Amino acid sequence: MTAELHKAGGGKPGLTAAQPDYTELRVKHLEMIQSVIARMSANSGTIKRHAVVITAAVVSLGKLAGSAMLLAVAIVVILVFALLDARYLRLERCYRNLFNAVRSEPPDTRPDFRLTPGHDGTRLIKVLNSWSVAGLYGALMVFILFGMTFISK
Repeated sequence: MTAELHKAGGGKPGLTAAQPDYTELRVKHLEMIQSVIARMSANSGTIKRHAVVITAAVVSLGKLAGSAMLLAVAIVVILVFALLDARYLRLERCYRNLFNAVRSEPPDTRPDFRLTPGHDGTRLIKVLNSWSVAGLYGALMVFILFGMTFISK
């Protein structure tokens, strides 16, 4: 009798025939969410690389042209990259919260395969102040300001 219950429960101890086991489906759902998180992280890295390369190019071009105003334009570009990066980071955090919510569901709950994250209430300005955003883009701003100082002399 216990072998039949064990077999009916999908081979998972503690589950009966009345309690279906959706572990495999939940794992697939978690893999889908994790792939979205990985794409967000990769996009954030790409944005950071582009910001560094463009900043270095603008500083070099500004030095060659002797124009500090060109560097002022770079500040706007850095701000746009910072906002975009903060947006990706906030979305990534929302998807991590979704991942944790799906992960903690009981094994007998059928996954709904939702991929729309809920908003965690974090404001964009708070994400802009995180170390991964403020650290890099703040350093790029300082680099631009030093460049403006040296070019204007």
